[in-house]
Amino acid sequence: MKLMGSGHTASVTRATAYFSDTSYFNDMTGGIGFFHCVEDWVRDFEEKKTEIIAGLKRVIKCLFTVENMTVSYTADAEGFALLPSAMKKLTESLPEGDGTIYEFAAPKGNKNEGFTSSSKVNYVARCGTFEGSEFTYTGALRILKTMLSYDYLWINLRVKGGAYGCMSGISRSGEGYFVSYRDPNVKESNDIYEGIPEYLEKFDADERDMTKYVIGTISDIDTPLTPSLKGVRGLSGWYSGVTDEMLKKEREEILNATQEDIRSLSGIVRKILETGAVCTIGNEEKIKADKDMFGEIKPLYNGGKNE
Repeated sequence: MKLMGSGHTASVTRATAYFSDTSYFNDMTGGIGFFHCVEDWVRDFEEKKTEIIAGLKRVIKCLFTVENMTVSYTADAEGFALLPSAMKKLTESLPEGDGTIYEFAAPKGNKNEGFTSSSKVNYVARCGTFEGSEFTYTGALRILKTMLSYDYLWINLRVKGGAYGCMSGISRSGEGYFVSYRDPNVKESNDIYEGIPEYLEKFDADERDMTKYVIGTISDIDTPLTPSLKGVRGLSGWYSGVTDEMLKKEREEILNATQEDIRSLSGIVRKILETGAVCTIGNEEKIKADKDMFGEIKPLYNGGKNE
């Protein structure tokens, strides 16, 4: 149910997994790859249960040690005072570990998969990266997300194409995605993604429209956060190395963005599209009609295997 209800998320994760170690890990632990693995376990459980249990025990022994543990704790002064005693109990329950670091590298290469189901709609993802290119991250990319959501992608995918929704994003890591939600089309939507660089090269907006895009972007950044969400953001920043100075610079780039800054983003988008990573989840008939888009077409369920 999650894979179909959030098919846009699953398809983006899968397409990004073709070139990203992080996304491959996420797919194998909570996406299509994980679902297919669990399907195999269930189907052959009686024959594989000893192997499955032994594997899980091996993972527990390797990973769940004191030295591998990171704790994120958010509380007021009274709550924070309780942390030392709680941490003592937690660390005493875990083994020390032997210091081994387990490197992870995903296999690379675009599979460009079409996952078929009985659904009448599709989730069409096009993903890529500009990492390693001459381009660098800029806060103007946050404005691009706002623009595409309310202008180019909205008009072409939603208004003209009939999709229920559309999303996009380009992160500091260099990874970017464009995806449709409950979309009647497949190839037509991919063609629309291909047109984004030309749209940006011809971008022209008056001061009122630019101000509108900037305000919309800042309002998304300045959403009030609960203490819990502040803790999540802090942990994310700690893991990713994003500092307050970096966030301040991003904010200034958003506030000071010009039309030329937006037009210059066409190069970044073109690099992302050149990666060529595609994944679609949806209607079997429609996916097969646009089979030239895909390297593999297979069922979303039944472990991705054709019966």
